[in-house]
Amino acid sequence: RLALLLRQGARPSAVVFYDGINDVFSAVQKGQAGWPQNEVNRRRDFQFGRRAFNWDASIQSEAAALLALAEGVLSRSALIARLLDFVRPPSPRREVIALGSEVINNYWGTVRWIEALAAEYGFRPIYAWQPTIHGSKKPHSESERALRARLLANATHQTLDQLHTWVASELDSTATALSVGRFVNLTSLFDERSEQVYVDMTGHTVEEVNPLLAEALLPVVLEALAGGEQSDRPDVQGVGMDGSRGP
Repeated sequence: RLALLLRQGARPSAVVFYDGINDVFSAVQKGQAGWPQNEVNRRRDFQFGRRAFNWDASIQSEAAALLALAEGVLSRSALIARLLDFVRPPSPRREVIALGSEVINNYWGTVRWIEALAAEYGFRPIYAWQPTIHGSKKPHSESERALRARLLANATHQTLDQLHTWVASELDSTATALSVGRFVNLTSLFDERSEQVYVDMTGHTVEEVNPLLAEALLPVVLEALAGGEQSDRPDVQGVGMDGSRGP
């Protein structure tokens, strides 16, 4: 989106990236960092389009199109989807540190790209890592306790919980190459608040905490808008598969 806007002539003073939940979830979903979330849906849609709307008008092609349409209708059934879950082999779970290292390296790889655009187009990028119920240390409300209980009973969410906790702690130690204040880790923003913040196991927050999120980012944004000194392109550190840090 940023690249397209820049190409169209937009010249922002500051650009804020608010990331984390989708970065981690897509990595757990795919077993590899850097893929778009729910990529399997796009692969399915592409294959469906090729079968259902083929240029070939032969009887065989028409039959394949009808079969594709029938499969599409069946796949919309929640009951069938649950039945398939019983027969599908479980997805392999990668070791948390290895997958977490990929998440961090992919994140800083994107940062390098953004910093190059910033140097060319003259904006100040700000990077914010989202808070989430996964790995949250806040005193939980009654509904959040119920969410955490469901979360910890689910294998995928257990992995997400471990991965969010590890990645959030490592990001702080690998962000030192960025100019001070342009990376904001919001993971612990709600640690002292006992009221409800999270509304689901994904980590979406209630509207009432939006001012707190904005307040946490406001000083950094104001500094950027005031024309704070643009840092040189950062030499961002990566994280090895064993958790070690390197250039």
